[in-house]
Amino acid sequence: MSKRIVTDLESTRADFAREFHDKYGGVSDNCVFNVDKTGIQFDMPPRYIWAKRGGNNKLTKGEKHSYRMTAVLTIRRDGHKLPIMFVIKGEPGGRIDKNEFKTYPSGNFYAI
Repeated sequence: MSKRIVTDLESTRADFAREFHDKYGGVSDNCVFNVDKTGIQFDMPPRYIWAKRGGNNKLTKGEKHSYRMTAVLTIRRDGHKLPIMFVIKGEPGGRIDKNEFKTYPSGNFYAI
């Protein structure tokens, strides 16, 4: 039974590839993009939290989640890599937008 399923999958893959090529094969190589995103931790929240007896030992929401950004990577079918776009959590016009973006390396794109 499993060999039959593999054969069906191979046939489905071949049919899809043929249909895709027939429909999009004429599109210029510089007009086809492959985009992927990945999360980047630029600071890790602590594994253990120490607190005085009776004190608060919880992390704030910002301490748990705001130390990360998303990198969006794009390449064209002709092999040309586009600049990386970094998406950072923050407020438009806020501290990161006003003060930090200008210190980031040039050649990439940055968004809040």
